[in-house]
Amino acid sequence: MRSRQCTDSISQGRGRATPPRPYSLPECATRRFRMTSRSIRLLIICTSATFISWASPALGESSNANVISAVSQWTRPYDVDLSIGFLDPEANSIPEELYGVAIANDGAILVSDRITDAAILIDPHGTTSAALGQAGEGPEDHRELGGALFLDNGSCGVFDSSFAKKVVVFERDGSYASTIYLGGYRQYVRLLRCEDGYVGLAVAPRANNSGGLSLAVGIASFWPNGAVRDTLQLVDHELPPPDPNVRMKEEDFEIIPKIASGPSGRIFVQEDLYKWRIECFDRELKSLWTIERDVSARERTAEETQQRRDQMMQKLTPARCHHIIRQMIARDDGALWVRSDGQTEPPGQLRFSRWNAEGKRESDVSIQGLPHVAGRVIIEGDWLFWTRPADWELEEGQYAGQPYMALYRLMREDPR
Repeated sequence: MRSRQCTDSISQGRGRATPPRPYSLPECATRRFRMTSRSIRLLIICTSATFISWASPALGESSNANVISAVSQWTRPYDVDLSIGFLDPEANSIPEELYGVAIANDGAILVSDRITDAAILIDPHGTTSAALGQAGEGPEDHRELGGALFLDNGSCGVFDSSFAKKVVVFERDGSYASTIYLGGYRQYVRLLRCEDGYVGLAVAPRANNSGGLSLAVGIASFWPNGAVRDTLQLVDHELPPPDPNVRMKEEDFEIIPKIASGPSGRIFVQEDLYKWRIECFDRELKSLWTIERDVSARERTAEETQQRRDQMMQKLTPARCHHIIRQMIARDDGALWVRSDGQTEPPGQLRFSRWNAEGKRESDVSIQGLPHVAGRVIIEGDWLFWTRPADWELEEGQYAGQPYMALYRLMREDPR
């Protein structure tokens, strides 16, 4: 088991030379597993630095947390649009991580639905209003549904994570507006807003000296028109040999690093899958600072290992440890909120450690007023979206009366 005491460290950064179509439920709302580039997880191994350490309380247990109330805007039960799938199924080993969801300034929500293969637009009142995009080869189509985002003018972006490398833009009424093609020669498996542009997580497979295959992992920043602003190579991750008789470990697939970005232009990257280490970059991809906590990843219990094995593909062995960082949130002011594995959270609450834009530790953040059942959340600006996709395993009849997804407004932050 992991230690409950830790040491925080920080170092300064190092320089670097169709017409709209109505929404309808599919006849069979089943999950699909597709071994595509968006299913690959990339592990980051970064160079070490010299750190200055200071003492810190145990993770998530600061007594002087800033309290934020989550004020409910709407809640939808399981009997409404049960078919919408909010998660890439391969992300389930990180229970709190929610991919493919964006929240607009007015509270509208855009969801990359892996089942209908479209981006589902939910208006600020919680009503499903349109399904945007479809699989195809046209400029208004996508080959691989890779994510969702809102542009500065409020229009909707559907990210195509295939080698087409584009963002298909739709108006709120569902009409096609334009297509933004991303520059560069790599394929981007994740795309986030970064100030007025974008930041992408890039993957490029290539042969290595041992005759096997490596994945070159890096990040790229883009101007609003999709042109490359700057790129940064992070690491080459060597894949295991393609032996059909060998059960690959979960770590071989869980190699996409945690990445967070937002309007401030700050980009945060978790540098190691099982180490608490995060590096902050500006939009030119210059390293600004790095924070590290001297804690070890928590080992899975036998029950947790079996539960994870039941969720996974046949030729994969569960990882021995949990992911050490649950969630990273990039705030509009350049601050970073982090949820760590193993921290204590009372029912209906979330607890985040907080660092300001300069990488200095500040008091924790406690969000209260959420449902008293486990769920996944995404936070953008003053909005928090909550859902429970893990409960697809519930038996029919157990859904009645249970909340399925909800939108909250974050209010009343204590200025302490």
